[in-house]
Order: sequence, then structure tokens, then C-alpha cells
Amino acid sequence: FELRDHEHVVECIAWAPESARASINAAAGADNKGAHEGPFLASGSRDKTIRVWDVGAGVCLFTLHGHDNWVRGIVFHPGGKFIVSVSDDKTLRVWDTRNKRAMKTLEAHLHFCTSV
Repeated sequence: FELRDHEHVVECIAWAPESARASINAAAGADNKGAHEGPFLASGSRDKTIRVWDVGAGVCLFTLHGHDNWVRGIVFHPGGKFIVSVSDDKTLRVWDTRNKRAMKTLEAHLHFCTSV
């Protein structure tokens, strides 16, 4: 099984906790009748994006844009409302999954951030 949509190499993935279903469905614009079942994962790539996938359906639900270099690490908040990512742009970003925007960017590193 393959998920293809990134324009470059995938550097990292993170499986979403079951508790993330409501937040991911809200971000994807799905109502209760059209809700995605999952399981869900996020993938970070050298194309500087994070994509959130419904693995069961094999579709990309939405894409997060904001990093200026390769995305190296991602993790879901246990409640699923946030995704934390790190990048070779030397930043850590906290993403709000519902509005699909970085709500906080920390520029605290002198070198690449490779894991979170």
C-alpha cells in the first residue's frame, strides 16, 4: 500500500491517536455523515510540507504549509488538536489541526532540528 502526494522524499511520519479523529475530520471539512474513519497519519517531507492522510481510504485530507526547509520530525498532541513539527529551517512549529495553521513558531536552534 502506498500513499503518494508529496513532491519529494518523505522524511518522517507520525500515527495519529484515536482521539484525533474529531479534530482531523473537522480540519478536512467532513461532517458526521461524511466522516473519515482512518487510521490517520501525518507525513513530513523534503518538499517542506506536512500532509495528513486517511490511510484506510488512501487519500490526503489536507496539507500544512509553512516550513522553509525539509520537515524532519512530527508528532501529534495526545488529544489530536495539535501537531508539532521540526525542520531543517531551524524551527519548531505547533500547528492547530482545525484551522491548519502554525499557531506558534520557535526559532531557538542554531542548527537543523532533526527530531521531536
